[in-house]
Amino acid sequence: MRLASAGLLIGALWAATAIMAWQHYRVASKHAEEARIIEAARMAISALLTIDHTTAQADVQRVLDATVGPFHDDFDKSAKDFVTTAQKSNAVTKGTIKAAALQSETTTGGVVLVAATSEVTNVSGARADQRPFRMSVTVSRDGDHYKMSNLEFVP
Repeated sequence: MRLASAGLLIGALWAATAIMAWQHYRVASKHAEEARIIEAARMAISALLTIDHTTAQADVQRVLDATVGPFHDDFDKSAKDFVTTAQKSNAVTKGTIKAAALQSETTTGGVVLVAATSEVTNVSGARADQRPFRMSVTVSRDGDHYKMSNLEFVP
């Protein structure tokens, strides 16, 4: 009888351990996926806010590489003008992400709220002027990666 009770107790402990391990795995996986969505938003906004007139073409390509869908298509249409404007004005902008948090998540991505600043220098007189931005960034799955698919500025 003791042996049977010990066997049942050991079995119950193994089952409880397995359930706890599975729950931990699920929670850790969810947190990792959320972190990937937030990081995709951070990278895309950083690329968008960091442009140097001497490397404008590569900087614009970095934005295109970090985006997908409607935002990518719209940005791609104006990319040449964007590069030309940056070069003509000798613009240098450096974006800094201050904070980013997942607002909501779907099966294919999520919405991330981002607070950022951009320091702007150009021939029109801007000298490291800081410009604050608050944005709602839609992130969508693109194959095995997440990329920004839409951007709205938040007042």
